[in-house]
Amino acid sequence: KGIVLKDMKYSLLEGPVDKYFEYTMFDGSNRRIDIGYNAYQDTDRPGVYFFQDTIYQSGNYYIDTNLGYVRREENIVSFDLGKTELSYLNAGETETIDVDFHELYFYSYSENVLSRRLTMFGKKFEFTPPSLITGNSWTGSMRAQLAGAGEYSIEKATLNAGTNYIVNMSEAGIKYTVDRAPLYVTFTGPADNVYDGTAKDISYEVFGLIGNDNVDIIGLIEYMEGDNVAATRSGYNGFRLNLSIDSENKVGANYYLTNSISSYYFINPAIMETITFTPIEDGIVYDGRRHELKLEDIDSSYTVRYNGKENIPSFVNPGTYHVTALVTKENYIPQTVNLSLTIKKAVYSVVPNPVTRTLYYGDTMPTLTCPSEEGTVRFIDGQYLHPAITKYYWEFVPFRSDFYDLYQGKAENNYLVKGEMTLNVQKAKPSLQISGNLVQVEETPTALQALINGKSSGSEDISVTFHSTDGTVYTSLPTAPGTYTVVVEYAGDEFYEDTTYETTLTIKEKENMIWLWITGGVIAGLALLSALFFIIRKQKTYA
Repeated sequence: KGIVLKDMKYSLLEGPVDKYFEYTMFDGSNRRIDIGYNAYQDTDRPGVYFFQDTIYQSGNYYIDTNLGYVRREENIVSFDLGKTELSYLNAGETETIDVDFHELYFYSYSENVLSRRLTMFGKKFEFTPPSLITGNSWTGSMRAQLAGAGEYSIEKATLNAGTNYIVNMSEAGIKYTVDRAPLYVTFTGPADNVYDGTAKDISYEVFGLIGNDNVDIIGLIEYMEGDNVAATRSGYNGFRLNLSIDSENKVGANYYLTNSISSYYFINPAIMETITFTPIEDGIVYDGRRHELKLEDIDSSYTVRYNGKENIPSFVNPGTYHVTALVTKENYIPQTVNLSLTIKKAVYSVVPNPVTRTLYYGDTMPTLTCPSEEGTVRFIDGQYLHPAITKYYWEFVPFRSDFYDLYQGKAENNYLVKGEMTLNVQKAKPSLQISGNLVQVEETPTALQALINGKSSGSEDISVTFHSTDGTVYTSLPTAPGTYTVVVEYAGDEFYEDTTYETTLTIKEKENMIWLWITGGVIAGLALLSALFFIIRKQKTYA
C-alpha cells in the first residue's frame, strides 16, 4: 500500500491545547485511507485535546477549545528545527526535536470568522512514524533544511518503509516555516541629561541573538527621532532612538525587533553662569541727564526683560531705584538679577556777585545778585550793617519749588544752599545841628543845644564853641552884641565818624521898646475899623 505522509504530528506541551497532525494513508491506487484520528479531551491532562472528528482533507488543523471541534488551520506553522535530520526510530516511537521558535500563532476560525489567536513559545516538535504491518520496518530518515528564517519543506530523503510500501509526501508537501527570531531591546537613556551642547546618546542592549550572531553583524540601523542636543522645551516630546534591521543584511533577515523604539528621553536645561550686577559705588550725582539701569556685557544670545519689559529703564531725578532683570537663554534655566541705582542730589554751588557800592552804618542791607538761572540770593533776615561786623550771611532762593528735590547744599549748612560774605561797612557821617535862636538880643540870651542826627546828645564827645570876629573863643554862650561863629565838634563813636559843624550866632543890642508899642497900637486900631466897615457893608448888600 502506498503511504502518504500528510503532516507531522506536533503537540503543544504547554497551554490549553495539544495539536496533532495525522498521517493519511493511501492504497496502491492512491486512494486515501482515512485513519480517523478522534479528538477528545485527555482527562489526565485537562485542556489537552485529541482528534475526535475524522479528517477528510489535507491541511493544517487546530482544535477549537471552545467547541471541541477540529478545524482547519489557515496559517503556516512556524518553528525552528534544532538539527538537520529527523532520524527514524522504530514504529510507534517518538523523536522529539526542540522547537526554538519564539512566536508561533494559530488563528482559530469559527465558520470562517476569526474567533481567537493563540501563541506558542518554547514548544516541542514531535514526529511519530506510523506502525507497519508485521515484517515491514522503517529505514532511512527524513530531512529538513537548517537555514535562516523562511518557508521550507520537509523532504522524504532516505525514508523507506520496505518493499511493500511506497512513501510519498502529500501533494502540497510538508511545509514548515522558520520564523524570524525575535530580538528584545533594553534602552538606557543618557547618564547626564543636562544640556551641554553635545548630542545625547541612548544606549541599548539586544537580547535573543542566536549562536555567534552579534549586534555588529545583524545590521541594526539607528535613527534618532527628535532633538537630542537642545534642552527639551516645555510641552514637547524629547528624543528617542528608533532601531530597524537592514533588510539587505542576510543575518539580520533572520531576526525581527519586538520593541524597536525607546521611550522618550528629555534634556534638562543647564544652569546659567551666574550673572552679577555691581551697583555704582556711592551712586551717581544728579546732572539732569537720563541714566540707564541695565546689565552690562550681555551678548546677543541672552534675552533680558526689566520688570517684565524689553525696554531698558532709565532714571533722571535723585533717588534709589530697583529693577528686577529676568535673563533667559535658550537651553538654560532663567536667572533673576536684582539691579539698583542711586542718584544723589547734586551739591549746588553759587557765589553772590560782589557788592560794589560803599556801605555805611544805617544803610539798608544791599540787594544781592548771582550768576544762576535757578534762583537768586539774599541776605538772611535780621542782619544790619555795622562798621564792626564784616561777616554777613546769605541764602539761595530757588525759582523752582522742587529745587531741593534735585540739589542740596553743603552738609555744614544743613544741606541748604547758603554762605557768608565779607562786607566793609563805613561809619556814617552824622548830621550836626544847633537847636535854639541864632539871633538874640543882649542881656536876654537863650540857650543853644547841639543835635546829632536831630537828637540832643549829652555825649562828652561833642563840644560847642563860639568864635568872635576878634578871635576870642568862648566855651559858653556869649552875651555881648556881635556876630559869632558857632563851631560844633563831634569826636565820633563806633557808628559815626568825627565831624565838625559851623553856623553863625548874632547877638543884637537892646532897643527902645516905646516906639514899638505905639506903632503896634496904631496898626491894631486901623485893622479894627476896617473890619467894622466890612460887616456893615455886607449887611446892607444882603438885607
